[in-house]
Amino acid sequence: MKKGIKCLTIMTSVMLGLSVCSLISQPSNQENSLTLTGQKRQKAIAKVGQHYYFQQLSKSEQENYLTLHDSLSQFREVISLAPTSKESLIKTVDAFMMDNPEFYWITSADYRFELSDQNAFVTFPLPKDVKKTYQTLQTIGDSIIAKMPVENDYEKVKYFYEVIIQDTDYNKAAFEAYQSGDQTQISSNQDIKSVFIDHLSVCNGYAQAFQFLCQKANIPVAYIRGTGTSRQTQEAFPHAWNAVQLNGQYYGVDTTWGDPVFDNHLSQQQQTGINYSFLCLSDQLMSLSHQASKDIVFNAKETSKNVWRIPVCTDDSLIYAKRNQSYLTTFDTNVILNSLEGQLLQGQEQVSLQFANQADYDQMVADVVDNQARYHNLFSHYWDNYSGFSYGLLAETLSITFTNRT
Repeated sequence: MKKGIKCLTIMTSVMLGLSVCSLISQPSNQENSLTLTGQKRQKAIAKVGQHYYFQQLSKSEQENYLTLHDSLSQFREVISLAPTSKESLIKTVDAFMMDNPEFYWITSADYRFELSDQNAFVTFPLPKDVKKTYQTLQTIGDSIIAKMPVENDYEKVKYFYEVIIQDTDYNKAAFEAYQSGDQTQISSNQDIKSVFIDHLSVCNGYAQAFQFLCQKANIPVAYIRGTGTSRQTQEAFPHAWNAVQLNGQYYGVDTTWGDPVFDNHLSQQQQTGINYSFLCLSDQLMSLSHQASKDIVFNAKETSKNVWRIPVCTDDSLIYAKRNQSYLTTFDTNVILNSLEGQLLQGQEQVSLQFANQADYDQMVADVVDNQARYHNLFSHYWDNYSGFSYGLLAETLSITFTNRT
């Protein structure tokens, strides 16, 4: 066993710290060169040069990042990197994991570091059939891209949002088990494989799947981790989502919370359709329920504070409700009924409203209870087999959704 080697373990995903620390002898399948050169380097830069966290690394950290990309692309299990400090190595690997969802197996891997003055090694165990699964995921991603709208990037992003939600069930059982202290179920629901092949995932899988598709479409995107808070229950939990860049502006996107299964959990009301309230939000709305983290946590004990810059989302012009004339800046009964009727005239079986401020949202919630007759009268004219309406409240985005209770 080599002397002078320090072994490190770090958290490998948003939800879990699964790494196992051990000292191992020098691996036989390591890279001979510690940095990429020539065409290999250019190929790696072309692939990852615009990735969000890559751009925040120092030049030496970027070189190790490029080596990681080249080695994982060749399905190497043990990767030799240029020697560096513990902090720099952890930062480089953290950036790489947040930037590269295509390497699905590193998301929840038990991985380890070896670090000395002369060498740095990182080991990512390879799962069974990794090459076949990787290629299957690429094929699935390419088939989705082939069907995406061509009008503009907003329509592409909206399409990705819909595809992920329609093809994936939120694994509520795994999430609830995690909240109870059981991490075994959630560990297999963290990556893009859980979305595109297993069709059962949690927030990390949803966020990485959205990132994966945006990267394939050459749309700038960032993976964000932090905390989500239900305003209904005041329950806070680890969470992951995205920021996507459209026309030079960043917007928050949370495909997990757009899934009706998770929406049911948040609103405590039965939801059936996609919730577009978490598509292209500004920080003003996103911050009501999402708190991004700039930190790196490793060994579940050590934290490096304020390491990362998080995209700033100031524009609210792409809020789905604004684009569909259901975004209200004041409480006005006539405006509310006109907005709902406009949606009903389009044959929508689910209609919704979103408010610009808390006071008007609260007034709307009270009005639905106190003046149900006006809403019954409206919905009964448009919905077939009408026997009443149900509604779901989403305080996280100041939204209310109505459906036909048939």
